[in-house]
Amino acid sequence: MRLLPLLLAIVTLLGGSCADPGEAQRGLGFGKDVQGDGGQVVQHLASELTGAQERRIAVLREVIGRGLAAGRTLYRQALADSTASPGPSFPLATFDSSLHQEELAATPEPCPFLRYYDNGWAPQVPPCRQLAGQAVSACFDQVDDALAAADLPDYSFIDPDVPQAQLDLWYRRGLLAALSESRVFAQHAMARAAYCEARPSPVQGSYQKGLLVGRQALAQTINLALEDRGLPPDYPLLTGVLDLCNPHTAILLPARLATLEGLGTLLDRQPLCTGYTPGTDEAARQWEDAKVAYEQGLRDGIADEASLAAVRFYRRVTCAPLGAWWETL
Repeated sequence: MRLLPLLLAIVTLLGGSCADPGEAQRGLGFGKDVQGDGGQVVQHLASELTGAQERRIAVLREVIGRGLAAGRTLYRQALADSTASPGPSFPLATFDSSLHQEELAATPEPCPFLRYYDNGWAPQVPPCRQLAGQAVSACFDQVDDALAAADLPDYSFIDPDVPQAQLDLWYRRGLLAALSESRVFAQHAMARAAYCEARPSPVQGSYQKGLLVGRQALAQTINLALEDRGLPPDYPLLTGVLDLCNPHTAILLPARLATLEGLGTLLDRQPLCTGYTPGTDEAARQWEDAKVAYEQGLRDGIADEASLAAVRFYRRVTCAPLGAWWETL
């Protein structure tokens, strides 16, 4: 009985020229996603796609890829410009996305509050996250111009039923996803290079730990989901051959929600510091701020890793659209 809703879902997934582009934002992307019995997202499998559906996917992924490339170029230039004054611009050569797996494998600080205690209570500004975000803000004013200059090829010879509005939507989504992904990579690259926050305050150090632990927590949840499907739990490598064309709604969204819902358990399992008790009134005040910063770091780290995971799954799953994590920008 599940075959009929699955076939209907695939037809909806790759709807024709009358499809509302707004549906692409609310659902899977190529069309509105659906749920099956028990609220489970219906799987869209590559092995069940028709030739016409494969051609539609090829067109839309080509447009997404062009948007990703344009967004990455736009961000790198904005980062160089925004960090050029008053000192030298951030060295783009150190902005290396290949360190993704290495970043996730890092060991969190046992107690950054104590490690950076002697740095004083004044935060080092601007923080790395703010610098990386400034480049994104600078890009926003150029997004419409970039879309107008996209000059997308005529894909009608491949699929005459893809409306221009849908091509524009997916180009824009690719561009915005690249900005979100690039910001995360740039933020951590600047921190590694001590370009910013070389001597963080105890509160800033606590937030940094939260970012790492949050990213690792989402990665772990994704790996559990992969393992449940009989795939190697090796995110972000994703060496398994995925037949699942909607990993965003079937894996990433549930993983993110589950990780957020498990924040209380995560805080118990990975506390900011184990056994620490402030010895002065000032330390007690800063300790309360540090705990708040740590929890915010956890939330931001989960969101950051979701931005990376969306693009990573898109690149590894050749029939998948691009997840909508860019909406959290």
